Amino acid sequence: MELITLRVGDFTSAGTPGQSIPAAAFRCFNLGGTDFLGNPLVKEVRVAKGRVQPQWIGVQIPRVASGRFLGQIQLTAPGSRPVDVKVSITVAGEMLDDGGDSQGWRLSRLRWLDSTIGQSDEVGSSRLFRSKREVMPSPAD
Repeated sequence: MELITLRVGDFTSAGTPGQSIPAAAFRCFNLGGTDFLGNPLVKEVRVAKGRVQPQWIGVQIPRVASGRFLGQIQLTAPGSRPVDVKVSITVAGEMLDDGGDSQGWRLSRLRWLDSTIGQSDEVGSSRLFRSKREVMPSPAD
């Protein structure tokens, strides 16, 4: 079994100079996130040689993004050459006010896996009464 790593670079606009989707906007759900205490969670993914292991990757599209963005994702395993996967993302249509959260089929709520809402021990903490936008970053943030 080989331990794999995944690295994402910035995605740049194919048509609008200066527009990009930063690498920090991407997250591989298989490789980690935030645990129930709000601490970083790192998971190891091992794949047997000759086998396939899907990697679930989410991206928070900036509110101002539109058009086609190009980038790559690099997969590596010890003793193997890195594999660069070219990726194209097309952003079109209107931005959904709630980032698609009201439509479960969009799977936009997966970003909630990294939420730290509810971490406070204080009942009635002002943190819990802030707007959703302040506590739970929207896809535009």
